[in-house]
Amino acid sequence: HAEGDPLRLNYCTLAKEEIAKLTEEDGFFINSHHTSVLQCQAEVTFLEGDFETCAEQMTIVVEQYLSDDALMDRQEVGFYEASHVLSKCYRRLGQFVESLRVSRRAMQKLDDPNRFVMWIRNFYHEIVIGYYETGEYSSAVSLGEGMIEMNRHYEGAYTPIALSHLAMGDLDSCIDTFRHAVLYETPWDP
Repeated sequence: HAEGDPLRLNYCTLAKEEIAKLTEEDGFFINSHHTSVLQCQAEVTFLEGDFETCAEQMTIVVEQYLSDDALMDRQEVGFYEASHVLSKCYRRLGQFVESLRVSRRAMQKLDDPNRFVMWIRNFYHEIVIGYYETGEYSSAVSLGEGMIEMNRHYEGAYTPIALSHLAMGDLDSCIDTFRHAVLYETPWDP
């Protein structure tokens, strides 16, 4: 969050000023940049820690992508970015079923896994966390282990898997998973 972080707070302030300049243009809300600017606003709101407002804004953005094939074709990565931020907002708000829904819908849109490996990994991570938080522990373990096979160094990948093992009463697997986390997770490689 920006609170307590002067650099991030400064970034948010500068970003808001630039977004305000863009939105002052005549006819702004009917031009093709509206979705991108709204997405930037939502991302700044996320950085500020206002997840409820961010979720409202990002829901509009995601729906705009889904309802406009030409927009989706031009800015497909924007859709995945927006969906990922929306999923994280719902998770931060404790709305894990919604987080799962958003991530699953985005995964269904991924038509070229080789082109979008980073997004697949990000959505798998959100889904694994969602499974853990909704008590679907065996699903969290099974999908999480597949995610680790994709990249065993992914920060945060091991925790929901280990906690799922623990929730299922398998302390040995929990400990083994955390041991692997210590060996392989690299916090400098998000």
